[in-house]
Amino acid sequence: MEVETTYKRRFKCLCSCGEIRFVALGDLLSGKSKSCGCLTRNAIGDLRATHRKSHSKIYMIWTSMKGRCLNPKNKSYKNYGGRGISVCESWINSFECFEKDMGERPSSLHSIERIDNDLGYCKENCKWATPQEQMNNIRKNVFLTYDGKTLSAFDWSKITGISRDIIRRRKKLGWSDTKTLSKAVRFHPKQLREKSETQTGMLYAVRALQRMTK
Repeated sequence: MEVETTYKRRFKCLCSCGEIRFVALGDLLSGKSKSCGCLTRNAIGDLRATHRKSHSKIYMIWTSMKGRCLNPKNKSYKNYGGRGISVCESWINSFECFEKDMGERPSSLHSIERIDNDLGYCKENCKWATPQEQMNNIRKNVFLTYDGKTLSAFDWSKITGISRDIIRRRKKLGWSDTKTLSKAVRFHPKQLREKSETQTGMLYAVRALQRMTK
């Protein structure tokens, strides 16, 4: 059906998708118009949604994980990225890689959990867990209070220089939080020689020698 307009002749055309559009004769003859616009929309859709899971729960878990570790404006950043919890590079750059490594969630109750809460998000340290399983993991953490601050063994390790393993061993022996975090670590002479190779090691060695000569 031909339609006359003020500027150019238009024809009523039926697109292969079933849509009807009025198209200028010049656009039809030149090949400028090849569809009602559906070809362009489909092409853009393919680029934007290669995995087509942007609204799925696992995709939201992936974006939330990155947000709390990478975005300082995220309300949970201080408990994750702010204390050194990271996301492995392959997961940052690829949702498909994250989904492949984690696999399907066993149920709607399962969410991502880090096996070691002091380490970051990666294939080796993550699994799907129920809320109860996550609570059990939290109970395994060692928290200590010193000078009015309550932090995990991992955080105190970074502050005091005492390794996390030593802090945990001291707590298992029944040491108080104050003694655990304030008592200096004693080194075997061989360890002192190894540590004296660095500036930090030299400081430990000097302190140890001072105690030995008292």
